Amino acid sequence: MPAITANKKVKQFEALLKIGQRLSSEMHLDRLLELILDETTGVMDADRSSLFLVDQAKKELWSKIAQGTTEIRLPIGKGIAGAVAKTGEIINIPDAYADKRFNPETDKRTGYRTRSILCVPMKNPEGHIIGVIQVLNKKRGVFDASDEEVLLALAGQAAVAVENARYHESALAQERLKKDLEFARTIQEGFLPASFPAVPGWEFAAQYRAAQEVGGDFYDFIPLGQGQMGVLIGDVSGKGVPAALFMARLMSDFRFYATALSSPGEVVGRMNSILVERSRRGMFVTLCYLLIDLAQGKITVVNAGHLAPLIRQADGKLLHLEGAANTPLGILAEQTFAEWHHPLGAGDVVILMTDGIIEAMNRKGDLFGAKRIHRVAAAAARSAEQTGKSIFAAVSRFSRGAPQHDDLTLICLRRKQTGPPRKKGGKPAPSRTEKREEKVSLRIQSDPRYLALVRRNLEFLLAQDEVLDQEIQKIVLAVDEAAANVIRYAYSGDTEQLMDFEFSLSPDWLTIAIRDYGQKPDLEKIKPRELEEIRPGGLGTRFIREVMDEVNYDISPPSGTLLTMKKRRSLLKAGR
Repeated sequence: MPAITANKKVKQFEALLKIGQRLSSEMHLDRLLELILDETTGVMDADRSSLFLVDQAKKELWSKIAQGTTEIRLPIGKGIAGAVAKTGEIINIPDAYADKRFNPETDKRTGYRTRSILCVPMKNPEGHIIGVIQVLNKKRGVFDASDEEVLLALAGQAAVAVENARYHESALAQERLKKDLEFARTIQEGFLPASFPAVPGWEFAAQYRAAQEVGGDFYDFIPLGQGQMGVLIGDVSGKGVPAALFMARLMSDFRFYATALSSPGEVVGRMNSILVERSRRGMFVTLCYLLIDLAQGKITVVNAGHLAPLIRQADGKLLHLEGAANTPLGILAEQTFAEWHHPLGAGDVVILMTDGIIEAMNRKGDLFGAKRIHRVAAAAARSAEQTGKSIFAAVSRFSRGAPQHDDLTLICLRRKQTGPPRKKGGKPAPSRTEKREEKVSLRIQSDPRYLALVRRNLEFLLAQDEVLDQEIQKIVLAVDEAAANVIRYAYSGDTEQLMDFEFSLSPDWLTIAIRDYGQKPDLEKIKPRELEEIRPGGLGTRFIREVMDEVNYDISPPSGTLLTMKKRRSLLKAGR
């Protein structure tokens, strides 16, 4: 090897050692990329350099830092840099305009003249390509094999430095997230009641556990004077600090209006008006508010898109306390919120919960579900505290070892026995659920995001009727498909229209009604499609008619359509 060439290589590798030290000391990714380009341009005696990183999610290369240009994105496999990223092979072009792989469009756009190109892959220690480095226009001559060797070594150092910087920034981001979540949890827990009301003749208890991501669950007990108590439970959509701050302000405002206004429907309506003005980025709130007449044992319920209260009667029977159609808060302006009244008997327990309870998952991905809630609630001890603890313990056992992404919140309240308990073997008291039609009503906007509220309320209603799990899944899927078709066809995808849902369980039938106010369907064209035409999001009427016993489209209303679907209750429990 000639002495001059050997001396040159020694100087180059000495430079590489110094560059490696400088790169390893820079942990800020943007500054590191700039440093890599500056050092590469100098040691390679080039006019300018570019560095592209691999975006695996998009199968692209992107250059946040490219000397003389703005950010560039290109598909892996396209162009010179894309080819190197795909194959891992070095590309050395001594005469750019004589090579078909070179695209002169960038030169035409920028006025720059590319003469020679050397492009090498950036490989991490595991051999994975994380990017490419490209140098242009060697100042003296063209890039040779020695330059390839040097640039390849520098690219290896750069790959290690980039991954270290990414790990460092990821660790910092995790630390910031951890602090944000701690802050959100502090806000959330600071607004939750520190103790439960002590009221003669009543028991109040609550269980709460924040998720890893901190959701927007909240609850409150609001003493109102004149023998009344307000009980509130709800869930703000979203997670983290924004949801916690939104929740904190909501709870403060709710307490004020609950004490200032006498009607629960008026309180919730006022809160809705405030949240419609305040809500950002599609944030909304589901809640259930109970006003309790402590002396008479009567409760007034306003349910805004939340899970219906579950009542375990003193005789052990369960019923859902359903009300009229109410929309979640923060979606539609100028809404009225209907009230629902119900007398509590001595020994009755009211159970309120957020969806994190029924949607808690085990390691297999199974949901805890409403049916398990019912079984545990029916078997739990009579007190409000023990009922809540039993449900919470069952959820914890079921979900042990699986990450939970939603808060768990549960409220139990009980009207104590005011007279002597019924003797064993005596004639049972007549059930208030006998001959009673269970009904759930819900109004939402025609936005697919809100269909989860529909599914959740329908599942909750069916679970109390001991419906087979596979039947619940089929019915929910059929209703989801019917609702999606309304959004797609009646409203042409408009997400700001209204949809009304009503689910009712009579002694013989499950009846599901979906009311829209959009374009009426052509009934002649509503025909079941062939099975091979069925695709995700397009099950059509074939599946709906296979699941349901009766399907009827009523287009007589002045606007829109009333779709009614019916299923015999006997088939719900036996399967078909």
